[in-house]
Amino acid sequence: MLPQLEGFNWGEVFKYVPPEPAAPGVTVDCAPFDREDVVELLGIVEGENEGPDWICYGRLRDGRFFSIRAGCDYTGWG
Repeated sequence: MLPQLEGFNWGEVFKYVPPEPAAPGVTVDCAPFDREDVVELLGIVEGENEGPDWICYGRLRDGRFFSIRAGCDYTGWG
């Protein structure tokens, strides 16, 4: 795992990877992935509880590109 993605908060962010395509007819591979699958980060923003979201995008081990965004407020992660 890339050091930038270690820690509790990034673990929570990656729980929000969609388990399947978002809509019928999607023509890209939307297979689930985890932070261990990330081989290259192209952008990363550390979020804050009750503040800006955690955001990152990059390339996965299988060659796909990804983006993910999640936030945490007083009600939990989302």
